[in-house]
Amino acid sequence: MPETQVRGYDIEPNSLSQQVSYNVDLFQIDTDRVNIISVDPSDTATFFGTNDSGESILHIRIGNGPEDKVQFETWDGAHASTIMHVGQDSISIFGSLNVTNNINGNASSASKLETARIISLGGDLSGQATFDGASDITISAEVANDSHTHDIRYYTKTISDARYIRTDTTDDQTIQSSLAIEGDLTVNGTTTTVNTETVTISDNIIVLNSDYTGSTPTADAGIEVERGTQTNYRFMFNEATDTFVIGLTGDEQAVATRQDEPAASGIPYWNNTNRRFDTISSLATASTTVPTNFTGSTTSGTEIHADSFHTNGLGAGQIYIAGACIDANNTIRIGEGRVAGQSAQNTIFGGSVTATSFVGNASSASKLKTARTISLTQDASGSVNFDGSSNVSLTTSVNKVRGVNFYTGTTNPTGTTRLNMDGYFYATRVYNAVYNDLAEFMPAEDTNCYAGDVLFWNKKGVRKTTKRAQQDVVGVYSDTFGFALGADNKEGKIPIAITGRVQVFVQGKIKKGQELVSYKDGKAVKANIFERIFKRNAIIGKALETTKSSSKIWILVK
Repeated sequence: MPETQVRGYDIEPNSLSQQVSYNVDLFQIDTDRVNIISVDPSDTATFFGTNDSGESILHIRIGNGPEDKVQFETWDGAHASTIMHVGQDSISIFGSLNVTNNINGNASSASKLETARIISLGGDLSGQATFDGASDITISAEVANDSHTHDIRYYTKTISDARYIRTDTTDDQTIQSSLAIEGDLTVNGTTTTVNTETVTISDNIIVLNSDYTGSTPTADAGIEVERGTQTNYRFMFNEATDTFVIGLTGDEQAVATRQDEPAASGIPYWNNTNRRFDTISSLATASTTVPTNFTGSTTSGTEIHADSFHTNGLGAGQIYIAGACIDANNTIRIGEGRVAGQSAQNTIFGGSVTATSFVGNASSASKLKTARTISLTQDASGSVNFDGSSNVSLTTSVNKVRGVNFYTGTTNPTGTTRLNMDGYFYATRVYNAVYNDLAEFMPAEDTNCYAGDVLFWNKKGVRKTTKRAQQDVVGVYSDTFGFALGADNKEGKIPIAITGRVQVFVQGKIKKGQELVSYKDGKAVKANIFERIFKRNAIIGKALETTKSSSKIWILVK
């Protein structure tokens, strides 16, 4: 069929049943708008598309209803099937929609994603899974140990049991860190064990036997000191005697107390009724016995005047004192007991004193009864017997000086203890020195250096060499120097070997006897013939070892 064009004409049917038909291959309308108007406002305007046989295969209906829908239908010759509705606010498609190009805009939902995505867990969790929306997924999450701080609601039972005290168990529990309790602490049980070196208690009173409420206590209370294999020591209150006792367990002695206000310079005596020491200002009157067996009438302060005392049948002026007596002339006679007489001119111990034994301490003695051995240990050795009867000399052998061992023999010395000496040290010969070179402490511009690095002088100090055969090289960082210059102030300085043997980091193969120059990153390399002839001031030293790879070797600093 020919191509037909309609330009500038209104084509209107005369009635509802009329149609305008053009039997053409192409119907082209050259206008901005095509109006299809139904005569009946309640009816719809319809486009019909037909095939070569004249069968209608596509209807486009434009409704005049409240929804103003455009309805696309297919026609099979007998029935119309709706494939799409276009409403004011929505488009409904009945059947599958195949799109060749992209769809712009956002779909409210989709069956799956075109490209599956990986969902990963970060932070304190690790794990991932692939997700395209076609089905649900589960991610296996793993928490790294000690990677975070848990909220206590999310601890596992094992972790919670290890970190917190359980209140729903009778099992033993252990707390491995400090425990602070803000409120009161009540411990119920039979034994409380405190395994600490120091116990500090703020309370000024410690109450023992606090659970006793009766009126006739029988259980002793106090403190016992554990002494290992030795007998323990106790300070206890003895309920049987109502006194404090102290001493070795099983051999405790009563603790004596005194009256509240003892007499000034008074004479103490034991008050057995009150079980304490009381005092009196003088010893007795004619009608007073203080203590038993002592009677008399004349006193002066706290002195006893023997001319008025008698006891146990002694004559006037005599006092019997446990195997000794004071006679009428105020002379103490030891071993004579009740015998009177023989004046010593009022001098006590004016001559020799002979007794079976003495109790107490002599202010001096001619010699010791048993000679003692005086020995030296630790930094010196030697011993001698001494009884005090004469002077002695102790032959000694010094083993150490300031903690450093000194000894004779052929055994090689060991140890690293430092020995300092203010002054000069002279020796015929010194052997077996551990250290090897002479070093000088120089300011460091770069402190990121290590023993064995080759260093050069920069603007403010030394640092690692950065290129081959640097002519401003100063030496090798040494930790084996036997002597040091400028060591009085080491802060911010590095010891540089300037002569002798030292270890250095080398690059590549090196043969013993080859001369070395600087290289990158503080290393040394074999000098080439040009450097050995024309750059002698860049030579560091001579290799004393052979190596086939980069390593640390001994060299002789030039």
